[in-house]
Amino acid sequence: IGERAFGNNPTRVGQIIASVAAGFQAGGVLPCLKHFPGQGATDVDSHVSLPSLTVSAAKLWEREMVPFRKVMDTHPRPLTVMAAHILTPALDRTGLPASLNPTVLTGILRRRMGFDGVVITDDLEMDPIVKRWGVGPAAVRAISGGADMVLICHTFAAQTAARNALLRAARSGALPAARIDEALRRIQAVKAWAASRPAIPLSVLGSKEHQAVVRSIRQG
Repeated sequence: IGERAFGNNPTRVGQIIASVAAGFQAGGVLPCLKHFPGQGATDVDSHVSLPSLTVSAAKLWEREMVPFRKVMDTHPRPLTVMAAHILTPALDRTGLPASLNPTVLTGILRRRMGFDGVVITDDLEMDPIVKRWGVGPAAVRAISGGADMVLICHTFAAQTAARNALLRAARSGALPAARIDEALRRIQAVKAWAASRPAIPLSVLGSKEHQAVVRSIRQG
């Protein structure tokens, strides 16, 4: 993760993220907290292989989970969370990454932490997911496990495979209608929020004013 992280003090990181999220919302952008349950302490690129957070559950709660909990407890909705392709053996030993794992997504994020916003997976076209499960089966596992949306970044064929796998699972009953309705409710809620925001002209993107802000942030 490196320079993509806000720091190494969990409480301070949570405070910073809460401020950033508020800024995004003020500009009409839906914030996404990632990568749940925390990827900063890993040394493996999840685009290539599955990282593993080989620390105790207690350590996860006092370090990785703190920024997420801080923002969820103090920041107004709506929020979204991106689930990581990462193993957490202290929480679950099934060999499923957090992005596909009902213990992590439903048991911990939803029930224990009380998060009711949209959960989206990291890109399902990343190597460890494609090579072990395939995009279609992974999409079904993710939605069944508690994700509301799946991210598929690169190819139309992979997007179609996921869509078709989800349709088959829904029609067969393997993916319960209640789970689909729950995901739809959350997605519709954030869409309604976005639609309620005043329109912002896209001409602001890359403007001199924005570039000046970026330079000042980089300079510390």
